[in-house]
Amino acid sequence: RLGPFGGPLRIVGVPVHEAFAMLQAKLGIHRASLSQYMPLTIRHTLKTTCAELARLGGPDLHDASLRILHEEVEILTDADLVGIYGAHSEVSRRAAQAYDATG
Repeated sequence: RLGPFGGPLRIVGVPVHEAFAMLQAKLGIHRASLSQYMPLTIRHTLKTTCAELARLGGPDLHDASLRILHEEVEILTDADLVGIYGAHSEVSRRAAQAYDATG
């Protein structure tokens, strides 16, 4: 599967809350089956969003979204990247500033 620039599709994210980062690092919480019942997890968001889309007459994308979550999403939990909830770490602040400066 190709991404927008011809290479493989890869989605990389960093939890914005240190507790979710710890749960991801220790338990893989965002992919765990139980997390479909836990608001603020990726899997719960996929489940509820796909259900609403189908309810509105759109396609059922639940299985495809879970495949992407399992095969193409990388969730980084490095302490250098995860800030205190609502704030950047030094590394993420520099990255955000560089992006803001260059677009």
